[in-house]
Amino acid sequence: MGLNVTLEVNKTELLVKEQPICVLTLENDGSDPVEIVHPDCEQGMPCFRVIQVDTGAETFVRSPSRRGAEPDMVEIPARGQVRLYLDLLNRVDLRIPAEYAVSVVYFYNGNKDQAESAPVRLKIRPLAASRLELHSVRGGCIDAVFLNPIVDPADVVVTDFRIIQEGGAGDVSPVGKAPLLSRPRISSPPNKKVGAGVWVAWFEKNELMYVHFEPDQGATATGRLKIRTLPAAIVPPLYIAASEGGQENTNGAVLLWTGGIEGAASTLQVVEVDRSADKARAKLTGKVEVAGARPDWMKSHVRSDGNKYVAFLRSSGETVGLHLTAWPDGMTPSIGVQKLMDLKGRPVTSDSTINLEDEICGATLLWTGPEEQCTLELVGWRIGTRGKAHETYREKIPWSQHVPVGAAVIRVRPSGTPAMLIRPNDYQWSVWHGFKKELVPVPEPYTDTKRPIDIAFLNATDVVLICAETVGGFSVKQLDGSDLPPFPS
Repeated sequence: MGLNVTLEVNKTELLVKEQPICVLTLENDGSDPVEIVHPDCEQGMPCFRVIQVDTGAETFVRSPSRRGAEPDMVEIPARGQVRLYLDLLNRVDLRIPAEYAVSVVYFYNGNKDQAESAPVRLKIRPLAASRLELHSVRGGCIDAVFLNPIVDPADVVVTDFRIIQEGGAGDVSPVGKAPLLSRPRISSPPNKKVGAGVWVAWFEKNELMYVHFEPDQGATATGRLKIRTLPAAIVPPLYIAASEGGQENTNGAVLLWTGGIEGAASTLQVVEVDRSADKARAKLTGKVEVAGARPDWMKSHVRSDGNKYVAFLRSSGETVGLHLTAWPDGMTPSIGVQKLMDLKGRPVTSDSTINLEDEICGATLLWTGPEEQCTLELVGWRIGTRGKAHETYREKIPWSQHVPVGAAVIRVRPSGTPAMLIRPNDYQWSVWHGFKKELVPVPEPYTDTKRPIDIAFLNATDVVLICAETVGGFSVKQLDGSDLPPFPS
């Protein structure tokens, strides 16, 4: 009789980098008190025995200890217990897809005695990445969603990227299943606010699929809503309400742009979503007709006062118009779309963000000039809170007029200065920094990657790469290929 150790895990089949909920219970089932080292992550306890069952390889892992510090001791009285939530992936290395048997070993009474839990079998499934979608690149933590294409249907996976010193890619959480060619979108709260978890939505044929995820509660069951007006597209990002005053608010909304093909009328349709326990619910609400065809590009922004807008670009000949319209309020049957300014050229791609002053800052890559003498230009623009727009940035990109743009990804700093990833058809990726007037090759092994790749900003300025790895999800790299820098000592 003495210390009894129990390890409980809420899931036994996990993706690489998926953090399960683990509970460690240390129970004194004897008649005398037991003295143990407090089971936190810097006291040397607990220890772990990890057996890879397909090879028999066994590893013994001891938790790290603070140098020169006396351990904090805890006395467990007779029939008493200590319970602790464990971040298992921070304690043991389970990055190789395989089946493992994991047990907890605890030394106590001055290391004279030890106790070990029954092993828990964990099956780690492989993880790859496609269809990466970021909710924004402002702030130090970026929520994201992607597909794991290894299984059919693919896993819809939520993660985050910590764009700070010693940051990187976070844990992953599968939240649903989707066809391989679907494109899940993720939510963003109002500017300068935080939300309770995230909403994710995607289309399966004529049905809108939606799910809410919050780390402590997990994912809801996937809801579905039939959309009768097709074709339909999700305007990214989704919306999630701000959680304020210590009260969680999981209400959200999806904005759909429907119709607008071959002269048909366009419609903006709001789908409100909410969570009740482990169920997600949706209903059609505000709807409004919008003059003109479907845009070349569109993005939703919610200002800090909660007002929601859509900025979009629509081409007409050799110009592209920048427009802004509010989300439908459910009371106005049709609205005229306000064109704020024209950009001369043929658009390749665009992106936008919202700054601390609630201004929408965007950028568009354009082919300008006649076909036989065209140049590639990156043009920045800004929409103020009063609905006025103006150009903020214009640079010619050193690019041959005879080389098509295979793909480009624009991201905009909070200051409004854009940066860009760009490649021709042969996948030789380069970065346009925005301040340095040159294209810089992406470092190996990501130069010619065909996996998802994106950019974000460290300290709101320095360009960093978000790169899908061959296995195991993502990494965040500086432009020289190194990891994010450490905190200053």
